[in-house]
Amino acid sequence: MTQLNEEHFEVIDRNKAKRYPEQKIKKARDTLREILKTHYYDIKGPEIIPDIIGSRVAKKLEDLVGYLK
Repeated sequence: MTQLNEEHFEVIDRNKAKRYPEQKIKKARDTLREILKTHYYDIKGPEIIPDIIGSRVAKKLEDLVGYLK
């Protein structure tokens, strides 16, 4: 069995710190995509037409998703 030393734990901590911002960005991107999917893209039926403000909000959210890539 491998002996774990202080250096080993430092490497683990550095790797976690490196991945944390990436995970936050991925979570934000996924949340924005879910908002778009549930509140804008899934609107069905000819009688329900997204208003101008709604489409502007959706466009801004799409831009933000693109920025987070």
